[in-house]
Amino acid sequence: MRGEISKRRSSALFILRLFQKEIDINVEILPGRISLSQQSPHIPTLRSPEGPLEYFSLDLLPLIPTNGSSIAPSECIDAAGTLGPVMNYGAAGTEEFKMYFLTCYNVIASGDPARKESNDKLGIGLGGRKVDCKIDIDYPAKYDANETRRFYKSITDKGKESVRGVSIKRLDELAAQGPLGQVRFASGYRLTDTNHRMDWALVELDPTRPLQNLLPAEAHFLNSVFRNVPRRFTVQKGDTVQVTTNSLDSIWYGKVGRTSDCTGGKHGLIKRAIRWDDGAVSHEYEFKTQDACDRFAQVGDAGSLVLNIKKEWVGMLFAMDRSTGIGFVTPAFELLRDIEETQGGQVTLA
Repeated sequence: MRGEISKRRSSALFILRLFQKEIDINVEILPGRISLSQQSPHIPTLRSPEGPLEYFSLDLLPLIPTNGSSIAPSECIDAAGTLGPVMNYGAAGTEEFKMYFLTCYNVIASGDPARKESNDKLGIGLGGRKVDCKIDIDYPAKYDANETRRFYKSITDKGKESVRGVSIKRLDELAAQGPLGQVRFASGYRLTDTNHRMDWALVELDPTRPLQNLLPAEAHFLNSVFRNVPRRFTVQKGDTVQVTTNSLDSIWYGKVGRTSDCTGGKHGLIKRAIRWDDGAVSHEYEFKTQDACDRFAQVGDAGSLVLNIKKEWVGMLFAMDRSTGIGFVTPAFELLRDIEETQGGQVTLA
């Protein structure tokens, strides 16, 4: 009996040693299950199994957005995505750095419908390519702002009139500020030599509206899905994400998104093979919650900053499996490498 137990233990240890290295498995996910679109339910073909894209209630919006805030192209009224990590970018041959933020190309692509097909293939502003259309980015997304206004106008309870007035006033103030920034560069959709799908956009920020990579406030830890947070993960008001990591070996990860707010979980040891609508197949890191009943990501979370237990920037969520809530994340080191290789210059976490 003891000999049998010893053999099983040896086998288990051998398997664990194997799994300490990255493993790819050729499990294909059909394109229809992967959500890139942030669009509203008014287009039937984009309805997802978990229901329509829910608008994010924009109560008590801060004048200065932060990671996880609602954004979209200025001309877009039926979609919303997520403001990701804040970056510093300096073009090649210059010592001047400007402040940008990262989000997904799929979040901003609708801002130039006339050139979307070519932008999908060639990107925006890459390799000195002329940018023919200026894509302004709003905070909050008009989709969310309009739905919030509609919601408050439907309230007949006089006891909530003051809340309605404050919220609508804040929306008016934000609208008067104009766009948050403008898209300068974007990847389009393509595969890297490491077989990751690039789906990023760099948005140059209005210099009068400086942003920070603020860590989630303690109040977010009460979120039922932001569970299993190790005790040593403590946050003081004003704490920021300041370091980028090149590894994926944390015992816990968190993300801040427009739709599902703060969620926590783990990343899979086995990469997932995804076949996209254009026929390309990439291998991606998947992130999921500890509890199979919870969702790590939902439609509208594309662009979310993902961090680890050390409060380091790990990567950016760019897609999700609509049937399971599993999120797919591009590592930070892959994003930075691709931006610098396609654009030159230097990009760092702000």
